Amino acid sequence: EQESIDSVYVAWDSKESWRREFYPDYKKSRREKPKTEAFSGYFDQTDYLKQVISKLGFNQILKPKYEADDIAAYYSKYSSILGKILLVSNDKDWWQLVTPDTEVFMPLKKKKLTVSNFELVTGCPDTESFIKMKAIMGDDGDSVPGVPGVAEITALKYLKNQLTTSKLEAIENWIKDPEGYSRSRTLVDLVASPPEIGPEEITYSEGFLGDFFEAFCREMEYNSILEKLPQWDQALRHLGR
Repeated sequence: EQESIDSVYVAWDSKESWRREFYPDYKKSRREKPKTEAFSGYFDQTDYLKQVISKLGFNQILKPKYEADDIAAYYSKYSSILGKILLVSNDKDWWQLVTPDTEVFMPLKKKKLTVSNFELVTGCPDTESFIKMKAIMGDDGDSVPGVPGVAEITALKYLKNQLTTSKLEAIENWIKDPEGYSRSRTLVDLVASPPEIGPEEITYSEGFLGDFFEAFCREMEYNSILEKLPQWDQALRHLGR
């Protein structure tokens, strides 16, 4: 399936995080993991990546204290004004950003999430239920607390009033706990209060530089791209400010 794209924006995470200020243990498990050489190398190359991305015709956004997730939420919020938005990410957190004018494409699955197939893909009837599920079960990857022993299936059963096990009381206590559901929902809910994005947070590309793109692909030995270079050139040439 081909998409007609007018412009592309790459969203970056800020090094600082309002979530860490709100909950210091946010992403603690990631920070405590030993950094591999490949992981450290990625950050060493970030500035170079930004230069390359700009020359491909892609605009870039960095909002201090916010993550790429929050930037995506901004575009989802205003999609009815901005026009159709296609978010590209394998991050399930972005699923909550689906609206009639916002779709999420998952490159690894080569699947698109829309309003029409939302329940089929996520198991949740709507995005609000998805956010509630996340706040109940938590997120180990981001060190967001949840009800101990409650995973996706149990949380979904609770939301559908189908839960009759001992976990029912545990979930209800979690929802009443001021340091339980409410705090976790603040951390996982991207829809509630996305940031405002101003021109100062956007680095606009001057447009696609075809000669640079070809030279870059040859340097990196991206042979599969080089074999289809005319198609890539046609797809990217119109991008930019």
